[in-house]
Amino acid sequence: MRNSFKLIGLLLALFLVSCMDSPVVNYEEPTEGRLLLGATVHLGNGEYVENAALGVKDGYVTLLADDAVKKLDLKKFQVIDWVKNTIYILSKRYLLQTQELC
Repeated sequence: MRNSFKLIGLLLALFLVSCMDSPVVNYEEPTEGRLLLGATVHLGNGEYVENAALGVKDGYVTLLADDAVKKLDLKKFQVIDWVKNTIYILSKRYLLQTQELC
């Protein structure tokens, strides 16, 4: 009986030591919203931007740039590959997305 208490104590000590060595994972959510890359964005006035980077946060467009991937800090965004898609900006609030057929 005494040996079983020693075994349980040893196992408990090993468990506690293994828990102390586990790394802490620091997960940060993207702060700038979603970034749609590679889409063709129609602005509603006849103009469009091909291969665009479109940033969207809380339903609002926060960024629209062409070929700006090299200049952007992608760690701040939830990046979505949106190649071969078309996005129509209907107003400041609403976006309409369609997918082109391959």
